[in-house]
Amino acid sequence: MSDILFGNNNTKVIKNLSKKYFKKNKVRNVTAILAITLTAFLFTSIISLTFNMASSLQLSMYMQKGSKADGTLGYMTEEQYKKLAGSDFIQEAGHRRFLAYASNSIGHSVEINYADSVQQELAFCAPSHGAAPQKANEITTTDLALRALGVEA
Repeated sequence: MSDILFGNNNTKVIKNLSKKYFKKNKVRNVTAILAITLTAFLFTSIISLTFNMASSLQLSMYMQKGSKADGTLGYMTEEQYKKLAGSDFIQEAGHRRFLAYASNSIGHSVEINYADSVQQELAFCAPSHGAAPQKANEITTTDLALRALGVEA
């Protein structure tokens, strides 16, 4: 019985039938391969979109909150800040000090603060062009704040 199933003639016949079958159904085979490829592409696209949407939503939430930081503590003394910033459970700590409100703003309240480079990054206040202030008479501000002060950006 095994000679009949696996003999040379039968193997040739099976190969010949397989070739004819695949030739005859070439369109169906190409369609199946195309469908598999497109399905893989679709799943890859959906997964990529999902991750990007989640990342965008997280950034949007940070921007609504006004900070990427997990927490904000106010009214701390310099000693308390240094102690907290040096703690082993704090990854990074930014420092911001409220200085004043601009008295000459037109129709828009302008708050003047000091912020170190870490705080600037956490609060979306790092300069997008130019450089961070280095001297006492330099500031970083938005175009909207400049217009409120009557200054051309």
